[in-house]
This record gives sequence, C-alpha cells and structure tokens, in this order.
Amino acid sequence: MIQRIQNLWLAGIFLITLALLFGDMGIAFLGSSDMLVGSTISIQKTCSIAPGQPLHISTNYLLISSLLICGLIAIVSISLFRNLSLQQRLINLNYIFILALLFCIYYTLNDAVRGFDTGNKSFFSPSLILPFLMLLFNYLAHRGNKKDRELLASVDRLR
Repeated sequence: MIQRIQNLWLAGIFLITLALLFGDMGIAFLGSSDMLVGSTISIQKTCSIAPGQPLHISTNYLLISSLLICGLIAIVSISLFRNLSLQQRLINLNYIFILALLFCIYYTLNDAVRGFDTGNKSFFSPSLILPFLMLLFNYLAHRGNKKDRELLASVDRLR
C-alpha cells in the first residue's frame, strides 16, 4: 500500500488537513496610530478586532465541512489502493472540495478585510500556503495514480 507514491501524497493532504483544522490562519492589521486593528481567522472561528467595536466571533461551518471532506476523501483514497480507478475518481472529486476550500478561505479573508482602511498594512500567516499545497499534492497523487494505471495496462498487454 505505502509503496505507491500517490498514497504518500494523499497522506500529505490528510496531514495538512489536520494542521489547518487545529491551526490559525491569522491576519494582523497595523493602523496609522500603531493601534492593533485586525482579524484572526482559524477554521473553527473568526475573531475581528476593531477600535470602538466589540469582539466579533463567528464560526465558519462551510470551511470546516469542506476541510473535513478533503481529509476524509484522502483517507478513503489511501485505503482504496487496490482499486485504482475508484481511487482516481476520488482524487478528482477531491479537486472540487479543495477548490471550494480555497474559495471559502478567500471569501472569509475578503469579508474580514472589508471593514478596514486601505492604508493599513496587512500581515498574512504563512499557513495560508497550506491549501495550495493540498492542491499540489492532489495533482501529484493524480499523476502517480495515472502512472500506476498505465503501468498495469502495459503489463496486461504483455501477457
């Protein structure tokens, strides 16, 4: 099972899912008066801090569900190492959910930034790269699965 390279890429997707599920994707805005104004975004909740306004906390159910589905598809795909065609279909399905996750993150960040001045400097957390790594790992798993299927087809022709 583990000797197939696509399973390692799918395991990477699952590990990134866990990192995103329990980590923060933070943004901090520094205003002109050196007063911290900003927003901290995690998968579970969004906390917005603005001067003169109460702390606003909201839960991102769409982010949570799309992230959990991506992780579940990766684990199920790893367990389907004997059925390469079904594994390929699940990898293709995972593209849709990863793109939905990227859209939800963009929408959440855009919504968090909307209320602040354009003169503020924004600092994004490096963990925002992780969903793009999920997309890359899914592509590499797709490519590994395709190579395995081509190899098995060539072996079948030789028989």
